[in-house]
Amino acid sequence: MITGKLPLLAAFAALVVANPARAGDDFQGANVEAMGRAVVANPTDNATITHNPGVMGLAERYDLGGWFDLGPTGDLEWGVSALDSRTAPVAFGLSWRRTVAEPPITLDEMPGWVQPSVTVPNVKRTHEITAAVAVPIDDHKFSVGLNGTLILRNDDRGGKTVNGDTDLGAGWQIDESWAVGLVGHNLLPVKGQADLPTGVTAGVHFEKSNIAAWAFDLDWQTSGSPVFPLSFRLGGEALANAFRPRLGYRFYGATGTHCLIPGIGGENESGAIDYSLAIPLSGATRLKDLIHTFSVRVKL
Repeated sequence: MITGKLPLLAAFAALVVANPARAGDDFQGANVEAMGRAVVANPTDNATITHNPGVMGLAERYDLGGWFDLGPTGDLEWGVSALDSRTAPVAFGLSWRRTVAEPPITLDEMPGWVQPSVTVPNVKRTHEITAAVAVPIDDHKFSVGLNGTLILRNDDRGGKTVNGDTDLGAGWQIDESWAVGLVGHNLLPVKGQADLPTGVTAGVHFEKSNIAAWAFDLDWQTSGSPVFPLSFRLGGEALANAFRPRLGYRFYGATGTHCLIPGIGGENESGAIDYSLAIPLSGATRLKDLIHTFSVRVKL
């Protein structure tokens, strides 16, 4: 049974490696987005490849995932991921994310002279690729993991840059329902356009089969210049049937902003299709500020 699935997983992994990329801390599917991105203790989602590689070894699985994100002012993100925690004694994951955005230009990005009525281009393009490995301990009750991320940027104003980070995390499956996770972010950042802020995130995940699940993450940013050093993310979902309603909330201390995220999904033993809608709650909320995320997951 497992042997027949390996060629498909290998082909998918080769596809990810063939693209120049990283899936960093912002990688998500619609199901994770609608849980407020509270995922550092979730042992069954591919978002842990980039959020906390330490929990990848808590559950034996093959998973494939992909998502598409439409954000403010037409910003686009899309990505794919693959995780294998069955074939070998260690778990291995790969993910890739591509972003194309055109945010409002800042004073620092403005050229010294601009011709009247001429728009200054400010498109930012990013490829991000992450590889992660985790080692399960004591029959998958504990797990420790490490990831590395490469960030390739090509901005109209900033030019081409290379950056990256390394995350180190751990997870503990307390019992069938409870799991906890702890991860340090950007521990060995690569110098590039800007240093990535170092931080520590702790989380808890609870799931009762066929009833409900909820999760909570608390993040402490230890470097950079955050407005407030603490951030938190939380969310819940109903698991009574294949239809999965979700509701999440997150607060970013770095910027002092917060967001409410409802979502829906359909899931069975083969996979899932999910949608979420992120609604900014800071300042006036406009239709163009909403973030739509669509994702597909395949369980092998």
